[in-house]
Amino acid sequence: MNLMERITSRGLLFDGAIGSELQRKGLAPGQPPDIWNEENPDAVRELHAAYVEAGSDVITTNTFNSNPVRFGEHKIKQSWEELTRKGVRLAKEAASKRALVAGEIGPSGLLLEPVGPGKPDDIEHAFTAQAQILDEEGIDFFIAETFFNLQEILLAARAFRSVSEKPFMLSMTFEKRKKGYFSLFGDKVESAMRAMADAGAAAVGANCSLGSADMIEVAKEARGAVSIPVIIQANAGMPQVTPQGTVYPEDNETYVANIMKIRELGVKIIGGCCGTNPETIALIRERWK
Repeated sequence: MNLMERITSRGLLFDGAIGSELQRKGLAPGQPPDIWNEENPDAVRELHAAYVEAGSDVITTNTFNSNPVRFGEHKIKQSWEELTRKGVRLAKEAASKRALVAGEIGPSGLLLEPVGPGKPDDIEHAFTAQAQILDEEGIDFFIAETFFNLQEILLAARAFRSVSEKPFMLSMTFEKRKKGYFSLFGDKVESAMRAMADAGAAAVGANCSLGSADMIEVAKEARGAVSIPVIIQANAGMPQVTPQGTVYPEDNETYVANIMKIRELGVKIIGGCCGTNPETIALIRERWK
């Protein structure tokens, strides 16, 4: 059964948060989680394995930041190439053929010209270089997520297509405004979904930036915009900074109740974003229909 057949027949349950969970294990705020692929690989492997045990069909590589542009801008000393390779290997070890491995790419961290200094050709080259390594290390499919710029995520789509025939998924972030839900640059959910689908994505959707209740509305718009599968991965509410650190206010019962409403809309691919954990995923799996 190939990926699309599996999505159509029974859907896919992704994993939950990586960054916020590694912070709970001691990763310093502001540090890219990817560096723990080298500095604390046991913690990364154990988190992946916990999601597999919770029932995830897919685990995502801890490679969100590992592209040459982002590493250069933030002066990260480690090798992005090695962290990408180690990220895939840790995920594959934890998956142990019980779950699929999605090779993750995040945004470059630069605003594209003319708004910012990001040159599209340079960023596409960076995504292509990272995608090549993800493919070489044997991921099952690609995912680009947490992009707030439609034009940049389309560069990631081009990168995926240039290095492999493996499927890829594209997921953007949206914010709530007076007139509905829009990307940071003003793209409506429907138009963004159509553009990503036209770029050849196997699935399109939204993740991060919104809690589960708001994601119900985003999911409605996404499902109405495209005929291909939709992926939704909500935060456990909006982050709140406390003296004890950043917390996410939605408990698992509230979160999962809203996720089931998203499932009822016909969304085939579900996962968790910031503030979710293996317990969240286990509860979704328990109620999955």
